[in-house]
Amino acid sequence: MSSDQETSSLEASERWERWLKVSIGLLRFEQADDAARPQLGRLDIRLIEADDWWERRFASGTVTSEENSRLHEHITLSYLWLLGAYEFIRTLCQRVWSEGPMTPADVQAKVQTYEEFV
Repeated sequence: MSSDQETSSLEASERWERWLKVSIGLLRFEQADDAARPQLGRLDIRLIEADDWWERRFASGTVTSEENSRLHEHITLSYLWLLGAYEFIRTLCQRVWSEGPMTPADVQAKVQTYEEFV
């Protein structure tokens, strides 16, 4: 395994661990989407790895017509991931604000920060 592959694998592992921790922490707010969050995480990792591959492929200067078709699929999956992540954040924000005083102030502050970012 090359040094780049080892780094990429470590980054993917760390990213996956973060997704799992967030998913577990969010069970308090939204149990219905419990299966969707880890899948968003898996897709996130796959898309990032594919981004790296596409970057190297474009740098080589040759992209076949089959690869061009795969690129469009990658772009579509990226867009769908973005929509899914946005909907998840929107739903989480709605849930936090509807619970009012039941949600700790530090959680409300973090949600507000992300809500303003999105």
